[in-house]
Amino acid sequence: MDNVDIQRQVAHMLIEWNPLQLKEAAYKAQSTEVVKALQQTVDPSILGSQIQRIYEASFQKWLPIEECITTARKLISLKLTDMTHND
Repeated sequence: MDNVDIQRQVAHMLIEWNPLQLKEAAYKAQSTEVVKALQQTVDPSILGSQIQRIYEASFQKWLPIEECITTARKLISLKLTDMTHND
């Protein structure tokens, strides 16, 4: 997984998700943290929990775990697709 390319794609997906209705630049630090978490797992429940924790720590806002898991599934799909195309 090319870290720069995946970082860009993750950032784009998080901006489109925009769970807190913020301007797109607001999620830059979170996308970096989410990429790190994504590199460690392919389990949507684990990644979803990590996404929830990252956003809560950054914005002091709680996000429903279901939304975080849905986003985690999309990110994991992106990661796995990227991995199969690079093999």
